[in-house]
Amino acid sequence: MARRWFLAGLFLAFLLLGGFHVAALISDGDSDGHYLHHGWLIMRGELSLYENSQTGHRTIFPYWLIGLSQVLFGPSLLAGRAFSLLAGWAGLLILWRATHRALGEPAGTLTLLLLASSQYLLSHFAVAAFHGLAFFWVALGAWFLIASDSQ
Repeated sequence: MARRWFLAGLFLAFLLLGGFHVAALISDGDSDGHYLHHGWLIMRGELSLYENSQTGHRTIFPYWLIGLSQVLFGPSLLAGRAFSLLAGWAGLLILWRATHRALGEPAGTLTLLLLASSQYLLSHFAVAAFHGLAFFWVALGAWFLIASDSQ
């Protein structure tokens, strides 16, 4: 049993390092600068997303999360990407737990391994935008549905 947990931890550590490697290497996208700059301004109280000058519809939580990374660690692209990546990884762990609870240990482990090894998914998590956070909320919703169904 201890060997299995060691191998699972080693695999997750490898994938987490891979995610940070992707976050450090991918080029700047349009959404990176937008979320970083607006998040920084929102956290400093210099901008409100509900002003009439701001066009479009925005959910404010990703800006707060990425802006918090800028306040805590200073203006840094990697810090904003790390917060998004960690939110995505937290979503993966929540989804693993939900699948494990609903369908058993093999299904939960297979779900985690398949999703965590997807480079497409990792590259979306590694962008300073809403992708990782959106996955986190969807996984949390799935966990609540499964938890309420099993009671």
